[in-house]
Amino acid sequence: MVLDDSVLDAMLLLDSPVVTMDYPVSAEGQGTVFEADGKVIFCGTGCLLIKREVFDIIHPLYFRTDIRWTAVNHGKFVRLTAGDASNLEGYGLHDVTFGIKLFKHGIPISVAGTVGQRKLLALGKAGTNDGAHQIQEWHRVKKNFLLKKLQSAPVVPIGKLITVQVPEGELTVHPTHAKKLIKAGIATESPKQTIGIDYGDFDL
Repeated sequence: MVLDDSVLDAMLLLDSPVVTMDYPVSAEGQGTVFEADGKVIFCGTGCLLIKREVFDIIHPLYFRTDIRWTAVNHGKFVRLTAGDASNLEGYGLHDVTFGIKLFKHGIPISVAGTVGQRKLLALGKAGTNDGAHQIQEWHRVKKNFLLKKLQSAPVVPIGKLITVQVPEGELTVHPTHAKKLIKAGIATESPKQTIGIDYGDFDL
């Protein structure tokens, strides 16, 4: 991280349960803050403040690396689905999952600004007169770079199925079945949203 003397004060002034500074993770300007519908879904943990009481609300494992998230563009929304991390496709691990865990528990993540990042490009070579590491500094952050990238991916139609909200997350079912679930009080209509989250069998 590239941090100046004002960073900590800016984060503390927000007095939020969780505060992050966005930072670039690529030379193209991809940041770590993933925001949709006015809420931060997840962020990086490179510059993060968490109030102690947050850990009394969420349950362990607080940080875990056994979940990887895949994203599918359904046109009207992008669905993030939890899967086994042994599958190398997708996004994660601990920082994305921790953010989504906070999101599920209704704990907001506030963004105090942006900071830079130092990226190690190559280690210095031993036995030469130039043993210095090659390091680049990145400072540019493009807002919602990843969300825009996912929304530009090929659309996978979900046919006549619709999404409803259940206690475990979201469920995609036939409209007739959705009406039955809603009438029985098992599900509610999903609000119009940019991101849908399928937690799978993982307990977050």
